[in-house]
Amino acid sequence: MFLNAHVEMESAIDAYLDVYEAIHRSSRSRACTGILAPDQVTETQLARMKRLGMYAGLHSRPAHPGRAHAQGARRARVDMPLSGACRTRHRLGLGSDATAVTTSNPFYTLWFAVTGRMVGGRKVNRQTITREEALIAHTRSNARFIFQEAISFDPAGKYADL
Repeated sequence: MFLNAHVEMESAIDAYLDVYEAIHRSSRSRACTGILAPDQVTETQLARMKRLGMYAGLHSRPAHPGRAHAQGARRARVDMPLSGACRTRHRLGLGSDATAVTTSNPFYTLWFAVTGRMVGGRKVNRQTITREEALIAHTRSNARFIFQEAISFDPAGKYADL
């Protein structure tokens, strides 16, 4: 079973996790479950998600200048704990949520994850990840989340073999 929710703000993420934890306690579901676009996710919330076996599908939307300014200077600077997610070995995927607010070009999302910079060059995320971590999150991890491991980049011989 695959369950996915689009939950952006910190308070909404907490509310969703509260409900999911209650469901998990009562059913011990083994569903592949995640939260997409958790723009204001905290490391504490990532830890809760990890305990529940959930993944986080982070997007490059904070790299869009209007989005970062709308969230305010504090949120614009430390928008997503990418390095924290990788450091704790959280199940992390990357995407664009295209085409509503960003391009679907994967190199844009990879660039944001590695540099932490939004369009125009302003640094908005201090928690960046390496190129390898970004590539894995954008390909292999995402393929696993949708049960399409056969199309990931590793090992050789798969559909997207480079």
